[in-house]
Amino acid sequence: MTGGGLDIMYPNGTLSQYYKTARKIYQYSIEQTDKYRLSWPILGICQGFEVLHWLANDDYYDTLTNIRIYRESRPF
Repeated sequence: MTGGGLDIMYPNGTLSQYYKTARKIYQYSIEQTDKYRLSWPILGICQGFEVLHWLANDDYYDTLTNIRIYRESRPF
């Protein structure tokens, strides 16, 4: 899954085509593992990893949170 600055969900609540396609790929990977015992790994880079995390949590939106990281000190 590619990284980048794409919207996963639009403000009106609809899912982006990127996310819908990612879900199909994710489900295919699970089918390959469950039906045929084939290891079909998926690599996620940056936002792609976030999408995989969201998919693994059954589309639970609160899995991903907004964090402001610019011009802000954070405790270690």
